[in-house]
Amino acid sequence: MERTAKNGLGVFWHHRSREGGRDVIWPEEVAGFRAIGFWPHSQIPDLAEFEGIRTLWPGDSVETKSRTMHDVDNEDLIRHLTLTFWIKQWPSPTAWMKAIEDSLRFLADRGASIAWCEPESGILMYDTATDFAGCYAAYTPHTGFFCSGGLNDPLRFLSSDPAVVAKLHAALRQRVADEV
Repeated sequence: MERTAKNGLGVFWHHRSREGGRDVIWPEEVAGFRAIGFWPHSQIPDLAEFEGIRTLWPGDSVETKSRTMHDVDNEDLIRHLTLTFWIKQWPSPTAWMKAIEDSLRFLADRGASIAWCEPESGILMYDTATDFAGCYAAYTPHTGFFCSGGLNDPLRFLSSDPAVVAKLHAALRQRVADEV
């Protein structure tokens, strides 16, 4: 069977329970993706601002969890936000593309210079050497939305199109220059 977004995107969802008087956490591989935003010059907004992202998806089709990542060069800065999406019910192919684009734009509208989505095995943190291997879709305010295929199309990543990778890097360089 050929891998598609529908059968090829996955994440580990960490469940918690209480057993024998202690907390137990166990991962389960589920259908889903990570949406990641990058803020090169500033701290990310308060996490409460991102709770509404689920409303961009049909019904109760997703659950989300968020976490922040500290900057490698400066532990005091938090520049990456990861929203992990568990897809509990797949939307239609049209609704899928709209929800992916709207989710990435949601991050950009809150100040991210670039936002992308990926499976668990993706790039996780942006840097200028990133080739977007494992990146399924991306959005910048300068370029708009790029996606490597629809819900039922063969699963490809943006790294398969060097022109798209070049546009994303150029857009981010421009955004960073605009902010300085």
